Amino acid sequence: MRFNLNRLLPTIVMASLIIPVNVMATNGYFLIGFGSKSRAMGGTGVAYNMDGMAAAFNPATMIDSSNEFDLGAEIFYPPRAIKHDSAFLGQTNERSRQDLFLIPSMGGTWKWNDRITLGASMIGAGLKTEYAQSASSSTCQTVIANGGACPPTVFNILGTNAAPEAGVELRQMQALPSIAYRLDDTHTFGATLVM
Repeated sequence: MRFNLNRLLPTIVMASLIIPVNVMATNGYFLIGFGSKSRAMGGTGVAYNMDGMAAAFNPATMIDSSNEFDLGAEIFYPPRAIKHDSAFLGQTNERSRQDLFLIPSMGGTWKWNDRITLGASMIGAGLKTEYAQSASSSTCQTVIANGGACPPTVFNILGTNAAPEAGVELRQMQALPSIAYRLDDTHTFGATLVM
């Protein structure tokens, strides 16, 4: 049987374009966008204001908003797993026990007059991983009692026994009071205090 690359190549290219591929990605614990409209459009919002969440993206775009308030939350489900094999930590191949997060967001704008718009947004970010591991703080204390040196078995860079397992936790909520000022028909300035 003779192999003809010229006939096979177009078939492979067409198959790769037709067959759907499932790809999942995140920006880690930061959201791609804030509010349902922004998320539906891939995180847009810096140049195009669509709702009361304008202060979270670009406060200068609030000038085009009406008086409005948006409240929402996102269910964030990033499944994670850990696999390691070491003398200190033992052998672990386990999924995180914390995979489901509710991340709130809200924002509003209020027209003071034709030139000034006030607004505020609150946006959340963060996640937590929680993995069990065979070598915990108590295992470490046993190693020390037998005259050995205890390695950082709990992945804790501060060197304490506060975290008995591998993982990280970060939860943030930012409050963003903002103001927008229209200089003329083509120029608008905005300022936000990030708290």
